[in-house]
Amino acid sequence: LKSLEVADLNASLQERALVITALKEQLKGEVVLSKAVSLNPIDPAILQE
Repeated sequence: LKSLEVADLNASLQERALVITALKEQLKGEVVLSKAVSLNPIDPAILQE
């Protein structure tokens, strides 16, 4: 592999890792949000947009 190809591979791996991390954080956020909503007696219709 040429160094340019290696750099390209590294960049795409880093991008994938960032996307995966972002998705994990988003999932965590949704879980926390749903827990918070279930604890508070708020009308769910208000929360939906």
